[in-house]
Amino acid sequence: MIKYKKKTYKAIFCFIIYISMVCFSSYAQQIPQDEIVAKVNGKKIFYREIMLSQKLQNRYLQSKYGEKLKQLTDDEINRAILLEEKKNLLGIIKYIIKEEKIKKWQISVTSEEINSHIELSLKDNNLSIEGLSKKMKEGDRALLKALSAYLKDPQREDEIYAELKQKYGYSKLAWNGMKEKYNTPEKIEKLKKIMQFTLSSLEEDLIENFRPLILNEKFRDYITGDISVSESELKEFYKRQYPLAENYPEANIPKYDEVKDMLVKKLLERKKREKLASWWLAELKKANIEVLDERYKDFMDLLELPQEMELSEKELKKSEETTKPEKEKDTSVISENNTKTQTTLYLKNGQTITGTIIQENKNSVKIKTNSNIEFTIKKENIDRIE
Repeated sequence: MIKYKKKTYKAIFCFIIYISMVCFSSYAQQIPQDEIVAKVNGKKIFYREIMLSQKLQNRYLQSKYGEKLKQLTDDEINRAILLEEKKNLLGIIKYIIKEEKIKKWQISVTSEEINSHIELSLKDNNLSIEGLSKKMKEGDRALLKALSAYLKDPQREDEIYAELKQKYGYSKLAWNGMKEKYNTPEKIEKLKKIMQFTLSSLEEDLIENFRPLILNEKFRDYITGDISVSESELKEFYKRQYPLAENYPEANIPKYDEVKDMLVKKLLERKKREKLASWWLAELKKANIEVLDERYKDFMDLLELPQEMELSEKELKKSEETTKPEKEKDTSVISENNTKTQTTLYLKNGQTITGTIIQENKNSVKIKTNSNIEFTIKKENIDRIE
């Protein structure tokens, strides 16, 4: 059996980005903030705990719809906000249940564990605490400089933002919010004061950020720690991910040994997610949950179910790209008509291949899939081409 190996923690550090949006009208549901919308094992959940403030509404609506927001009716916007509030309700219910379980199972996080995780994350980023502080301050100074430059010459916005994005990764949404909120020299000076922090305060912030992350991982491991993957499961998983590998060994398809480690991680993660989803489904059904507002009765419809746990094509493709050797540039002549046309080959053995035909003659068809895998198929094996 291939046992679960503790994953290396990904870096969680990022520069401090203050996001604020242009004010829209408030579309919040007309519910008093102190109204009780649900009870979970006797604990009350008030509307103020799930509602979206006007600032959050603006941020959510703008990020989800962009320019299309202007075309939405008030009813459509209210439905979108209600959906987010249902998600918040589900999240709070799960949080209450999780906290009860953490207490029951006596799960805790020590200072040594937190410090170890911080050191590991810093090491993964080739940083020290001093280096992280320096980078954050550099990002803050760059933002202040960009805001001041934009205030003096708004016509240079594209140039100013491009540099900020390239060097510090600021999103367009964050930039738009900052330039709208801090649009005078006085406001920019106020932001400068907000950004000030010391090394000790940064360390305190890191500790407070890492504690819930580690606690949540321990909670997850308590439920899924017994998950493992057998060799037979892994080989079957490989066949499902690369169904044409056996029949077309000459194709540019990763061999089993080349992608085995990646598949182990993917299959373990899928099995863990499936078990966790099953656990949550069972626990939510067992819990004493009373929803007092009819609008939120169907919040359980938002719960991710085990049968929905499938690896996305994007996830798999990304993993493949990290394991495949760099391919020589294809110098084949591709016809103009085929470069933009997606074609599906229906094979006589029942399989299908979808992609772009890059070569064709009277005996065979060469096709490249969206994952850049090439197949040369004899026409005698093709039932039809669409």
